[in-house]
Amino acid sequence: RLERSGSGPYGSRSEEVEVASPDKKTLRLESALPLKGWAIQVAGRGTARQARSKEAAALLIGALATVAESSGVSTLNTINSDGQPLALAIIENARFGEVDGETTLSPVIDIEKEIL
Repeated sequence: RLERSGSGPYGSRSEEVEVASPDKKTLRLESALPLKGWAIQVAGRGTARQARSKEAAALLIGALATVAESSGVSTLNTINSDGQPLALAIIENARFGEVDGETTLSPVIDIEKEIL
C-alpha cells in the first residue's frame, strides 16, 4: 500500500492507494504521483542556471547515497508496459508527503504507528 498526503491535481497524497496489482507481482505505476519542487540551480561566475541532466543525475545519486547511510536504499531497473525503461529507487523507512505544494521525504521513526 501507498499513503499519500497533501493534495493537488493528481490526487491526494493522504489517500491510501494499492500500488501492487491484485496478483501482487506487478506495481501499478499509475498510482505514482509527480514530484513537486524546485529545480536545482548551479551557480558559478556570478550567474546561476538550471542544472543539466548529467549534473542533476549525479546530485540525485549523491543524495540517495546520503539517505542510504541512515535508511536502506535499493535500486531496481525494469520496463513499463510500453517497453520504456524505468529506474526505481526504494527508500526504506521513509514516506513522501507534501508541504506548501512541494514534495517532502520524511523518515518514519515509529513504523508501528505508520502502518494502517
